Amino acid sequence: MPPRKRKIKVVATSPEKPRFNFELIETVLNGQKDEKNHPNLIKKLKELYQKMPHDTFMRSFIQSLKAPMCLEEGNPFANNRLKLCATFIADPIYCEQEETHPLIMAIFDFLLSTISQNAIVRFRICQFVNMVLNAMGPEASLDDDICDRILKYHLERMRDVTPSVRVQAVLALQRLQNPEDPEDDVFRIYIFHMESDVSPIVRQAVITSLGRNYRTIPYILERLWDVDERVRRHTYIQMSSYPVKQYKVAQRLTFLEQGLNDHSDKVQRVVKNVLIPQWFESYQKNYVAFVKALKIDADEKEMERFAKTAKLALGEIFAKYGINDATTMLGLREEDKTIPLKNLTIETAICWQALLEFLQHTESDELDAYMVDLTAFCNYIKTFADTPTLCNYIRQLADDPSMTTDKLQKMYFQSMMQVLLEIVASYDLGDEVGRENLKKVLAEMLACGDLGEGNVKTIMTIFERLVGDVEERFRFCVDLINGILEPSRADVSNSSRSLVDEYLEKNPDKSLQMKISSLRLNIMDLKEQEMDKVNKKDYGGAQRVSDELTAANDEYAALLKPILMKVSSAGDGSIFGESMLKPKKITNSTINKCLQILYYLVNSSSVKSLTPIVCELNKTFISRYVESSVIDTRDWALKCSITFSML
Repeated sequence: MPPRKRKIKVVATSPEKPRFNFELIETVLNGQKDEKNHPNLIKKLKELYQKMPHDTFMRSFIQSLKAPMCLEEGNPFANNRLKLCATFIADPIYCEQEETHPLIMAIFDFLLSTISQNAIVRFRICQFVNMVLNAMGPEASLDDDICDRILKYHLERMRDVTPSVRVQAVLALQRLQNPEDPEDDVFRIYIFHMESDVSPIVRQAVITSLGRNYRTIPYILERLWDVDERVRRHTYIQMSSYPVKQYKVAQRLTFLEQGLNDHSDKVQRVVKNVLIPQWFESYQKNYVAFVKALKIDADEKEMERFAKTAKLALGEIFAKYGINDATTMLGLREEDKTIPLKNLTIETAICWQALLEFLQHTESDELDAYMVDLTAFCNYIKTFADTPTLCNYIRQLADDPSMTTDKLQKMYFQSMMQVLLEIVASYDLGDEVGRENLKKVLAEMLACGDLGEGNVKTIMTIFERLVGDVEERFRFCVDLINGILEPSRADVSNSSRSLVDEYLEKNPDKSLQMKISSLRLNIMDLKEQEMDKVNKKDYGGAQRVSDELTAANDEYAALLKPILMKVSSAGDGSIFGESMLKPKKITNSTINKCLQILYYLVNSSSVKSLTPIVCELNKTFISRYVESSVIDTRDWALKCSITFSML
């Protein structure tokens, strides 16, 4: 009989449960209520770290981190606990050493090796890394290996499906970017998400985190057109703290232009209450210097854009700071409240106009004290139109031999004239004497002035108010255009012909007589060709013949100049010289000006039909320039023809 086996119970061995230091955990828990006692708690954590083995401390410390990392984003208790832990880790004792402290090494090992399917945990990990990096001082340093791991981990989190996780990843990468290097990984992914991320909070986070320099500002500027008003508003808030003088002039203008015209009231309020005051104070509250900082004089359109935006910004400044300092800076004369012409610049003119518009808009009682008498202001404009070099700035441009200033001087004159004309347009025109003076001054300017399209448009708008009757306005403007074009219609070959023939009889010169006779015949032939082509409605050919006729007239006049000098000494030169020196050539700018007058004359809501005298100009003047080789002239002729055809 086999021996009976005896059953012996064997106690199963289980792995030893990790032991945590409950004093440490309790210390961290005490930091969740508020931040006031954090300094004392951090001091206690330091003492515990000194007393305990490193591994035991880290085991308990990491355990105290895990609980708040599972709580929702807005939980204040979790946020306070994490903030306490981050501040402790970033203490200078640990982070400002030559070699990375084991405490920092261990905490980053835990954070950067943790992967979770829970979006809240991923959010909290990125958030805690961000807290630690932000809590570290400027002298803090980390090993390249840790930095590389942080970079790799958060670049991966930038592709997270949860926007809040991407936001924390953006913030955590802020100190690892190199905006000077266009190939930098952080810079490139920042730009990508700022332009393409579907979540507005991520785009906002990138705007906050992206370093500011000449390379990144153009990318940030594009967010002024973001579809989400929160992103646009955030862009203005962030960029208002950047020194205004570090922006290019075009960028300053873009900020104000877009912000003041944004369709969102919230965006406009930020621009008016934050951006503009900070910029204005950066220029020591100097109105003229502020406007000058916005000036772009590349071309007429940029000048118009600058003036319009500057006036909008000045209106907000006047509303916030008042007008007393502005009147002093502009140097308005006490007797008539005008700026002396020698001190008139485009900047002071814009400030002056913005001041008057602000007083009109607010219906201020001070308006009458600053509005000049209409007749006096007409004289002011006439003086400026006749002698623009009275303005020191324009005279400096004219006298500067180092610059090709003809075009620039002309552009500044037209821009300053535009401001003065817009001031005139703001008058109520109730003064009958002033109305007649204004009508006369504006007519002289149209006839003789070198005006731009904007000037002509504004003048024609004023004429619409000065001459209310449409037919009377038609007659006035047609007579004006005929007066401008009259010199080109003069027959130079017949001018003082008897005097020329008499001189040639007394001073026979066969070769000179042959040249003069040949030119006379050529001029007559060209005139017949021009009329023939006009009758056949070959307006392009008529224009080419007209150009040849003008050249022949110029050659004829030049040929007779030596004769003019001799006849002048004989006493008959006054009549002869006056007839021969009369301007005969009409420039393209003059033709364009006449076409612009016609266009804005007819293109008016008060015009319902055309009169015969206006239609006649369409046949004799407009049609021949429809096929002009000069693009601007052809474009204006086409505009006029289309406008005429619609009535």
